[in-house]
Amino acid sequence: MIKQFSDNKIKDIYKMICDYHCKYLDLFGVKLPKLTNNQGNYTKDALVLVYLVQDYPKTRIISKSELTQFIRKYYPATNDVQQARHLGAQKGWFIVAGGRGDINIPVGGYKLITLKTTYPAFHGHRIEKTDNWDSIKSQYGNRCATCGSEQGKPNIHLAQYNYTITNKPHGSNKTFNIGEYHSSMPKM
Repeated sequence: MIKQFSDNKIKDIYKMICDYHCKYLDLFGVKLPKLTNNQGNYTKDALVLVYLVQDYPKTRIISKSELTQFIRKYYPATNDVQQARHLGAQKGWFIVAGGRGDINIPVGGYKLITLKTTYPAFHGHRIEKTDNWDSIKSQYGNRCATCGSEQGKPNIHLAQYNYTITNKPHGSNKTFNIGEYHSSMPKM
C-alpha cells in the first residue's frame, strides 16, 4: 500500500533524517541528499529516503514497484527507481536490497536498517595510499571494502559462503591504493 505524505510529513521525516545524519553519519562521509532542488521540487533521493524511513525505527521491506509509484506522484515520467540502491551502496545509508543479494530481502525489495550506522561496505573517507596492511584492515573494521563482509564471518550477501577472508589487492606488494577485496569460502 502506497502511503500519501503531506508536505509537512515529508519535512518532518526529513528533519529527523537530518538530525540522525548530523549525530551519527556525517562524520563517516554519508551523503545527505538535498530536500529540494533549485526549482523548489523535492529531490528523488530525499523522497526515497523519506519513504524508506517512514515509521522509523520500525521500518519495513518496500518493493521497488511501491517506491516507483510513490516517486511518480512527484515525477510522473519515472520509469524505474534506482535511488534506494544508490543511497545504500554509493552514498552510505544502511539500506539493504534484494537485488544485491542481501540476506532475507526479496529481489526488488529495499529496507532501511538503521539511521545510526552506515551501510557495511561504505567507506566515504577513503585512505589514498599506505603500505601498512594491518592498519588498513583495522580502519575498515576487518571488512571487505567492496561488499562489507567481515573477516572470518559469513558473507553478508551470499548465504552459501561460510566465511570471508580479506586479501590485499593484486599487485600490491608495497604502497597501494585502497580497494581490498575478499575471498569467500563455500560451506563444506
